[in-house]
Amino acid sequence: MSFTSSRGSATNRGTGQFLNFVTTNPPFPPRPTPTPGKLYVSGDNSSGQLGLGNTASTNTLIQVGTGNTWLTGSNPRVNGSSLHMIKSDGTLWGAGDNSFYQLGFGNTTNVTSFTQVGSATNWIWCAMAGINEGAFAITTNGDLYSWGYNYNATLGQSALGRTLLATWQSTYRANITIPTYVTSNVIKVVTINSSTAILKNDGTIWTCGLNGTGELGYNVTENNDYTYPSFAQEVTYKNNWIDIMPGKQGFLALNTIGQVYYTGYFYSDAGSPIEIG
Repeated sequence: MSFTSSRGSATNRGTGQFLNFVTTNPPFPPRPTPTPGKLYVSGDNSSGQLGLGNTASTNTLIQVGTGNTWLTGSNPRVNGSSLHMIKSDGTLWGAGDNSFYQLGFGNTTNVTSFTQVGSATNWIWCAMAGINEGAFAITTNGDLYSWGYNYNATLGQSALGRTLLATWQSTYRANITIPTYVTSNVIKVVTINSSTAILKNDGTIWTCGLNGTGELGYNVTENNDYTYPSFAQEVTYKNNWIDIMPGKQGFLALNTIGQVYYTGYFYSDAGSPIEIG
């Protein structure tokens, strides 16, 4: 398999929260309608993340409560010792370890039973953030929220651009205690390690977090002296992005004409998107 560079010229577009690749309107497939049902869990429960009301691990599936309103297709996943789920009424629930506010309750108290996060009733998707103790969730109108551990700016809550760590203020990397708005028109979020990529419904991809091997697509890599959570620039690719996926240490993106691009560590480091094949 060959690797062909298709870099365009990058233009600085000022400060913002993410990297913008293109701005077009690809034909996205309709979002599947979640189906409510019963929730069964098993496995490690050392922090109460299974939501069973205790910290006893189990090797057999056990039903959580007696309800049948948990949503399938809301894409929750266990990250470390915390878990989020969404119910059919659009409410968001969390259980388990809460050391870094990753459950979104505004405190650091662990809970062993699923507890509602806030009062919103329009959540449709949730997932934990990479290897860090943070979380993302999307509402029915495409608004993206994040909360939890944010030291590496994985959650996209910073408004700073390329900044020396010596001048980086702790408030910009502080943990986010409750679901906090990030951006709108989002249809998918993927994380890898401490980096995040976001696909919007206009065909643009936005990234934030660590950029040690060029995984954010800025056409530059960073060492420990700099951070790049919020330096926005547009890369002049004439492609429409329709899907994003996590790689080994970077991201892959698919456009409407069937081309796959990657950023970051993939046989060789790529600071900006490189076409595969």
